[in-house]
Amino acid sequence: MRSTVTALLALLLSPASFAGVVYVDSAATGAADGSSWTDAHPSLRVALDLATPGDDLWVAAGTYLPGPTATEADSFFLKSGVRLYGGFAGGETALAQRDWLANPTYLSGDIGQDDVVTGWPSGWNITSSNSAHVVTALGVDDSAALDGFLIRGGHTGPSGTPAGSSEMFGGGIYSIGSDLTVRNCTFEYNASAFAWGGAYYNLDGSPLIEGCTFRFNATHLGSGAGIANVGVSGPVIRDCLFEGNQATTGAGGQEAQGAAISNSWNVLPITIERCEFVNNTAKQFYASGAGVEQARGGAISNFNDGLVVKECVFRGNVANAGGALFTWAPALVLNCEFTGNRVYNMIQSGFTISGYGSAIGTWVHADEETRISGCTLVGNQVVGGETAAVYGGGLGTTWLVNSVLQGNTAPPPAAPWQAHFAGNVELRFDCVDGLFTPDANEPPPPPAEVPGCIDADPLFVDAPNGDLHLTVGSPCIDAGSNELVPGVGNTDLDGLDRVAQGASSFTVDMGAYEFGSAAPGSCPQFVVQPQALAVTEGLNASFAVLALGADLTYAWRKDGAPLADGASVLGTSTPELRLLGVTQASAGNYDVVVTGDCGPVTSQAAALTVGAAPLGVVRCSGDGTDPGCPCGNDKDEGEGCENSTGDGARLVGAGSSSIAAADAALTVDRCPSNVSGILFMGGNVLNGGVGNWFGDGLLCTTPIKRFGVQNSGSTGTLTLLDPAALAPSQISPGATRVFQAWYRDVSGPCGSGWNTSNGYQVTFTP
Repeated sequence: MRSTVTALLALLLSPASFAGVVYVDSAATGAADGSSWTDAHPSLRVALDLATPGDDLWVAAGTYLPGPTATEADSFFLKSGVRLYGGFAGGETALAQRDWLANPTYLSGDIGQDDVVTGWPSGWNITSSNSAHVVTALGVDDSAALDGFLIRGGHTGPSGTPAGSSEMFGGGIYSIGSDLTVRNCTFEYNASAFAWGGAYYNLDGSPLIEGCTFRFNATHLGSGAGIANVGVSGPVIRDCLFEGNQATTGAGGQEAQGAAISNSWNVLPITIERCEFVNNTAKQFYASGAGVEQARGGAISNFNDGLVVKECVFRGNVANAGGALFTWAPALVLNCEFTGNRVYNMIQSGFTISGYGSAIGTWVHADEETRISGCTLVGNQVVGGETAAVYGGGLGTTWLVNSVLQGNTAPPPAAPWQAHFAGNVELRFDCVDGLFTPDANEPPPPPAEVPGCIDADPLFVDAPNGDLHLTVGSPCIDAGSNELVPGVGNTDLDGLDRVAQGASSFTVDMGAYEFGSAAPGSCPQFVVQPQALAVTEGLNASFAVLALGADLTYAWRKDGAPLADGASVLGTSTPELRLLGVTQASAGNYDVVVTGDCGPVTSQAAALTVGAAPLGVVRCSGDGTDPGCPCGNDKDEGEGCENSTGDGARLVGAGSSSIAAADAALTVDRCPSNVSGILFMGGNVLNGGVGNWFGDGLLCTTPIKRFGVQNSGSTGTLTLLDPAALAPSQISPGATRVFQAWYRDVSGPCGSGWNTSNGYQVTFTP
């Protein structure tokens, strides 16, 4: 027994048994226990398999294969609580001493070490099968990290692996339900086939991907050669380079939708910031064929709501639609530069399908908005296809604001302005060359339809060499609209203050770069203050500010008291406060305390006034809606058919729908004077709410209750107070009732001798 306890104690006290730094060096020749650089593990796979939560693996420069068995199924399996750091020379004593650029540390799926790369993509030759996934993360939480590695050579497993197999996804990283941190890594020469995610397949995960490079990755008949986000995923992607990635499409099935990044359905709102997308291509694999999918989004394709792309550069990307970016859902594109992106026609079964949106293409199926704000779009080209650097399709509207569009081209017969925008696109405060140039086929938009827009040379510093900053005297300086700057848009593409004191005023510039701007200061400065609102009870309200400064925090208040997020109050710590379903209790004065390094600054207070909700809604107006009034005696919306006075009797409601409040009041005016009339009530609406012919008017409902006869008097008015008290058996909480008035009209236009008001529908509450 004593010897067993002694052996166990010795094991527990050995250096390798404690959570801490574990050393890995493929060239090490010592004890291979990971306790020092001399005794480092030569195999990263062995070190990783032995690691426990809390371990940091320091990995020296070299090439590491994912398994001891050298088979296609081998992979580096990440663990929660274990962090991998590459880029060491060997001998470092602190993490800050490493240099991952000078000490390349490869995680390679080329298990045979026989790949030959002479060019891209056709010059990548795989002699023997590679690992399907270089790295695998299954259910790993945010305590796991991969930092400072070059991940290359992941490629679909052994020859003959069927389409749909998990081995066809995620050549670089195959990640399921994982929230790891991936930082300072390069993904190159990774592939997927008949599947998504050449370099990184992310299903149901929200990783942080920061400071990484994705270059020369591919997906064959799939999407997202760089990163594919699928399922309930919400990654943060920032400060990354995507270059030369390629996705191909064949016969449909969501193929080639985003060569660099592809966001599928159900993906959570994603922000992609400070990234660069260069020469990525979404293309057809076959020259022609039936059912070939149009390749969309040379850099990014997006299917889900909430995408924000800010302070990014898109250069030389190619697709059939959306040369740089394509979205099927509302998105915000903010302070970005788009140059030299292209779209081409595609051929399907011998028919040409036009390319469109050389920079940005949208096709939103709902009546929702995509906003492109503070961007510079120059030299984007429709090589073959319809028109436009920015194309808005579907039912949604694409707003193009505070932006500069210059030198974009499209083939004839496109008008000069159509090279820049077409479809459902609305312009505000943009600089667009050729915007007002006359054209015989497509006249330019009237200036009133494009408020704040100019047709001028923006005077770039050096456009031929790619410097698109504004020079002194540019007409784009101080020419934008502060009100159109989103609350998250407080820095330009250089990371400087988005709204700077320019030539004459504290007003935002057009384009991605703010003239004369400097790094954000630590003291907050308000550019846009919250504005007073008057909102009807039951509707939503929002207050927003735009503040300049570094590392700002926000705290909204009502009448000086701090607010907290809840079911009906959202965004209390963001630049935009949202109030859902306001009530009378919501009324008050709202302000926000914005805090920077130098202390708090409070915005001006904005009053919220809440008006009473209408008692009900108008039905069966005599405004000519089918079937129209009986003898063409149509009048206006919100009143009945025309009567002998020349008006239509108008039934309106006031008070509340609460039965307990007993303050509901229905009033009918514009009747002939001194005639008999009654108000009646039903539980339905006829003819879909437009009514049927009835005397000189329209019958809106089938009566279940007739209230007492009245005389309209000298004012031609009938009234009904507290109908719930007059008909308690027919009106209870939750009941929906339709009210209408009938009145005599001897000299009416149709000759029946009587007419009706419009109907008025009320849903009663307790």
